[in-house]
Amino acid sequence: MRDEVQDLRVLMIYIEPAPYILDLIRVLREEHPGLLLHVLFISENASQPWGEMPEDEGLELLPSGRLAVLRRIASLIRSGQFDWLHLAGWGHPLLTAALLIGAAHGRKISMESDTQLPSLAAQVRGRRDAIRSELGVAESACLFVYVGRLEAHKGLALLLQAFEQLEQPGVGLLIVGDGTCRSLVEAAVEQDARIRYVGRRDFAGVTEAFAISDVAVVPSEFEPWGLVVNEAMAAGLPVIASDRVGAVDDLVVDGETGLVVDAGLITSLQDAMHKLVDDRDLCLSMGQNSLDLIRKWDLSAEAEIMVEGWKDA
Repeated sequence: MRDEVQDLRVLMIYIEPAPYILDLIRVLREEHPGLLLHVLFISENASQPWGEMPEDEGLELLPSGRLAVLRRIASLIRSGQFDWLHLAGWGHPLLTAALLIGAAHGRKISMESDTQLPSLAAQVRGRRDAIRSELGVAESACLFVYVGRLEAHKGLALLLQAFEQLEQPGVGLLIVGDGTCRSLVEAAVEQDARIRYVGRRDFAGVTEAFAISDVAVVPSEFEPWGLVVNEAMAAGLPVIASDRVGAVDDLVVDGETGLVVDAGLITSLQDAMHKLVDDRDLCLSMGQNSLDLIRKWDLSAEAEIMVEGWKDA
């Protein structure tokens, strides 16, 4: 049977060639061989060292320098050779620029959130206690985890203040990432023995961080989506997220897969953290709900949603 999207041409733009993005592209090609995909990546290793991009004529690493990138993107959009412009969100300035260029030229535009799709729940769990021991975290501790860039708008200062005031015994905070607020985190580690900071980690290290933790915290003051929400849920964790995190609307169901807090309000964050420390059964059930929900976001389903949108418009 002829593929319903035979010869449909799509220009896709992503921030970086993360493994789950490459897998999504592979699934799109395998399940819809009639698609003609040309995929642009803004950077080879923007958030972490993914390794070298595979050689593939359909994958293109854009040149360094924003002006050169904009010229290349604009040239491809203006060429008229693509039926769709597909963007991985709008959180990066160059993605926003591509959106504006595409709109100015009347192109059909589709968007997604640059998300990690495969389940992480089965990975590393067997080494949970050993990894905790290496970090000096008790097996029974309720461990909160923050994964992401250490920047002011991520709500780090608020998280550290809220955690500092947690008086329940047996709690810990693991911070993974790097950025301009690193000194703030290091100072907090010096003052509070319950906090662990491990710096920036690669994909395997991030997987470990989620696997040994109990609750993910995303207290951002502004976040277009928040990939970390998907990652944490795929690891079976409940998520405490601020109402300024884009993923909240689709993934963080308050009281079911996590708790939604008011951005910038320390009492709101404290109450949520207290609640999950005090009720470990609730914490576990929310984690299972998270995993159940995120399983629906598998690669094949995501690919089908994208193709249906391109086909029906």
